[in-house]
Amino acid sequence: MRIPRRFSFTLVAGLSLSCGGESTTAPPRPPPPPPPPAPVATTVTVAPETATFAALGNTVQLAARVLDQNGQVVTNATITWASSDGAIATVDNAGLVTSTGNGSARVTATAGQASGAAAITVEQVTTGIRVSSTVDTLRTVGGTHQLSATATDANDREVADAEFVWVSSDTLVVTVDAAGLVTATGNGSVEVSAGWAGFSETVLVTVYDLAVAIAADRAVLVTLYNATDGSNWNDNTNWLSDRQLSAWHGVATNRDGRVTTLKLSGNQLKGAIPPQIGDLDQLIELTFWENQLAGPIPPDLGRLANLKGLVLVENFLTGSIPPELGNLTELQILFLFENFLTGPMPPELGNLGKLRGLSLRDNQLEGSIPPEFGNLASLTNLDLNRNQLTGLIPPELGNLADLAVAYLAENQLEGSIPPELGRLTGLELFVLNRNQLEGSIPPELGDLVNLIVLSLPGNRLTGSIPPELGNLASLEALSLNLNQLTGAIPPELGNLTSLNQLELGTNRLAGAVPPELGGLVNLRRLGFEANRELTGPLPASLTALTALQVLLIGRTDLCVPQETVFDTWLATIDNFSGNRCAP
Repeated sequence: MRIPRRFSFTLVAGLSLSCGGESTTAPPRPPPPPPPPAPVATTVTVAPETATFAALGNTVQLAARVLDQNGQVVTNATITWASSDGAIATVDNAGLVTSTGNGSARVTATAGQASGAAAITVEQVTTGIRVSSTVDTLRTVGGTHQLSATATDANDREVADAEFVWVSSDTLVVTVDAAGLVTATGNGSVEVSAGWAGFSETVLVTVYDLAVAIAADRAVLVTLYNATDGSNWNDNTNWLSDRQLSAWHGVATNRDGRVTTLKLSGNQLKGAIPPQIGDLDQLIELTFWENQLAGPIPPDLGRLANLKGLVLVENFLTGSIPPELGNLTELQILFLFENFLTGPMPPELGNLGKLRGLSLRDNQLEGSIPPEFGNLASLTNLDLNRNQLTGLIPPELGNLADLAVAYLAENQLEGSIPPELGRLTGLELFVLNRNQLEGSIPPELGDLVNLIVLSLPGNRLTGSIPPELGNLASLEALSLNLNQLTGAIPPELGNLTSLNQLELGTNRLAGAVPPELGGLVNLRRLGFEANRELTGPLPASLTALTALQVLLIGRTDLCVPQETVFDTWLATIDNFSGNRCAP
């Protein structure tokens, strides 16, 4: 409906009156709240709160936590680190603490007016001891030398105030006081130790007073004289006199007058070898050949560190070989043969790397050959004949590259001959007769190109004779008799033109004698006896053996033809045993 204009004003006025006369403008905004106060460091805590060091130079990383007045963590707070005693612990700008000395200190972290601290304790723990460098030799009895010791922690830093206990291992050589002062009391070498906190360190101290040493040598010789009936020796010239020791019969000395050689062979020494001989520390040669010495070999001889030759042969010595002889690392000759020694051979002898000659023959030694003998790298002569040895021949003997002579005869050795022995290309004499060896002859023995004598009789060897033995061009004696060998005689043996003795008797060989043996022009002895399956007439080529003196074909089916050339040949042979062929 359209309202008449005259009513328009009246409506507006009415509306205005109905609002009670209020204004239509918006009210003003209230003022903003004041800003919160800035964070202020009120608390600093340090972690870890405590740290203990057992060595100087160790470190620990500290961390600081800063809280403000509202208990909130203040990030990027500026922290200042400080130590209460830099002689005990230092700290860098990042809070890394380093121990510098024993004691207690506080490390503080400061942020503004707040601070926190960690308690630091340094207590060094000894982990080792150092003693001053090796002492020069004290040249006079009564001389002194000051030693010093240092206890150290895990970082090898010195531990202060250590109280050492000093000890001498032999006060007859040196004494040592509580302050480490060493005093010489006699010749010798001893250890002096410093101990503290369960640790110990030693230093070697040597005393060498020449006058004392010569007097000690003289005393040893006097002891030997009295112990071996010196008054009845064949020659005791100048013994017990005041003359220099080099004037005493059988004694040689060095330029200082120290005894280096004691050689009394065939001199009627009787009694036991005194153990004091082991005090002759400069001795190089000790020879008591062909006397009447009895009793055991003193283990004290193992202290003769400079000894190169030990010869005690043809006496009446008993007991076992002392293993202490294995300490004689300078030894080159060890001859103990023709005594009454018993027991096993000590494996310690395998330590004698400079030994060239080892002869233990003609004793009553038992047990096996030690495999350690294969370590005797310088050995050229090995003689173990005529003992009571048992067991196997150790293949380690094949390592003895310089070996020239090996005598293992007349024992009770068992098993087979090790093929490793074929590596002994320098071997010249190889004697294994009268043992209990079995098995076949190793063809590797044909590699022993320098062999002069190969003696294997009196064993239980089987199989055929290796044709490889024909390679032994230097061979002069081949003895394979008294075994159980079978098969034919290899014609390759005819290559052994240096041979003067061929012993094949008392086996089970079969067939004919190969004509190639006629090339053995230097042969003096030829034995085929007691091989019942050897058959046929001897080949005419054997009549070329004009040097032959012994021919043995008895107890075989071999025969010598009834021919003039054989008649003439047999007439030149001194010893013939066998049959002539039927006409």
